[in-house]
Amino acid sequence: MRSYKALAILLSYPQPRWLEALGEVDEVLRRELLRNRGAARRVEPLMTHLRTASVIDAQAHYVQVFDNTPEHSLHLFEHLHGESRDRGQAMVELTGEYRRYGLQLSCRELPDHLPVYLEFLAQLPAREAGRRLGQFVDVLALLGSGLSTAQSPYAGVLQALTRMAKGRRRGIASAPPAAGAGIAMHAMGQVRGEYS
Repeated sequence: MRSYKALAILLSYPQPRWLEALGEVDEVLRRELLRNRGAARRVEPLMTHLRTASVIDAQAHYVQVFDNTPEHSLHLFEHLHGESRDRGQAMVELTGEYRRYGLQLSCRELPDHLPVYLEFLAQLPAREAGRRLGQFVDVLALLGSGLSTAQSPYAGVLQALTRMAKGRRRGIASAPPAAGAGIAMHAMGQVRGEYS
C-alpha cells in the first residue's frame, strides 16, 4: 500500500525534496485511506504544519519532537526493550526479516525506526502489512497519545497508524527511567521475538 510509504515520508526528517511533493503524499493518503476517513483526517494538521512552516522550522520542530524527547522516539524496540540486550536481538531478527523479503537497508537508520518499518510494510500485501503493524499497536497508541498531549501535529499520523493496525491492544506500562536504561517503557506480557 502506498499509504505506508506516504506515512513513512511524513514521519521522516523533513527534506526539501519531499516537502515539495506534499501534494502527491496528500493525494495518496486521501485515495487509499478513503475507506478510513478518520485516519485520513488525523493527518491534516501535520500536512498544514509542513505546508506552512519553513524547511528550517519544520526540521527544528521534528528534532524537538522526536530526537530531544525520548518518550516520542520513533525506534519501536526502545519502547518495548529499552536499552536491554533484547532490543539488539529483536533488531537482528527484524533485519533478517527484511532480508527474507529482499529489502536491504541502505539508510543510516536502525531497522526498528518506524519510517523504515513502514517502508517495509509498503512492500507487503495490505492484509499482511496491517497484521504486522498490529504487532506494534500498543507502541503506536502510546506514541499517538504522548504526541497528542504535547499538542504535536505528528500525533495524527500515529493515531492514523493505530487505526490501520490489525491488532489487539494489550497495554504498555510506563515506568520512571532507570539510570542508563534509556526509555523505560516495557510491554506487559510480551515474549521475546513476538515483534520480529
